[in-house]
Amino acid sequence: MTNPDSRLAVPPSPAETAALAPLAGARAAMLAQVEAWAAINSGSRNLTGLDAMATVFAEAFAPLGGVVTRVPAAAVDSVDASGRVVALAHGDNLHIVKRPEAPVRVLL
Repeated sequence: MTNPDSRLAVPPSPAETAALAPLAGARAAMLAQVEAWAAINSGSRNLTGLDAMATVFAEAFAPLGGVVTRVPAAAVDSVDASGRVVALAHGDNLHIVKRPEAPVRVLL
């Protein structure tokens, strides 16, 4: 029996093939990079790990030539186990802006 999703597969266009060509042979390096990023303990409440991850991403995206800015996130109110309202800190937001005048912008 064939995979029902395989009938939806469309071969890449010549433009897509050309865009992907620089990635040929880069699988091992890309996998190593993702594994290194995944090894950073950057859970939502681990501010040290989030800081490290922001630094790693800023360095990784630097070759794109955009303006990299770290914007401190505002703390939010949280209720602790005893019912008190406490401030809950968040890691910085990482903004990378290139061509801010472009008609289409992407938020990741």
